[in-house]
Amino acid sequence: MRNRAFTLIELLTVIAIIGILAAIMIPTIGKVRDSARSTTCLSNLRQIGTATKMYAEDNKGFSPPTSTQLASYGGAPALWRYAYSTDWRNQTNSSKLDELPDNLWGTIFECPKAKSDPVGSTQNRSYGLNLWMQNTTSGDLLFPVPNPLGGTPATVNALKLSACERPTRTPLYGDSLRSSSFYGNFANPRHNGKANVCFVDGHVASVLMTPDMLASSPRHDFWRGAL
Repeated sequence: MRNRAFTLIELLTVIAIIGILAAIMIPTIGKVRDSARSTTCLSNLRQIGTATKMYAEDNKGFSPPTSTQLASYGGAPALWRYAYSTDWRNQTNSSKLDELPDNLWGTIFECPKAKSDPVGSTQNRSYGLNLWMQNTTSGDLLFPVPNPLGGTPATVNALKLSACERPTRTPLYGDSLRSSSFYGNFANPRHNGKANVCFVDGHVASVLMTPDMLASSPRHDFWRGAL
């Protein structure tokens, strides 16, 4: 008996079935990948929040210092937003030392869903500090940080986390969007309309960002912990 070859119609039918299966599976694979990235992002924020609480326990309840000014301060790495900057990896002797490999530096300050920073940018744009926690919470501590490289010291502040009246509802860190003027200036709903947030008490959640939360001048109830 001779083997019967596929007819053109049968071949086209098989191709059509494969196309239909691909159309069904590709969106599902994309959703699974996005979900995995969001889970990794939440884990990053949880670890950052845990580290913040541990730091506060050893420093009279104050959080790690963060910048209150964007003025030039001679290049001292005093801002926590520089933690993932490749430019600060080789400051001991930048002319002789290579940058640390990424696997030694880690990716805790980088959301896997965030796009890479533009060339020449030194600030991390994945996560930002809730602006309304600065200079609005009683117990803020302002102090200068010496510049190890010379130049003007950076003026920074540290938040007294225990002064927050609604720690379970007040965001501390979260997905941020880099604007043209500031870094970590706005929330970024990069996870299918949601932004991952670490609250003052340390718990993390994916929060659906409404227009009021994203506007530049609303009541800011969410950011003040009033919702």
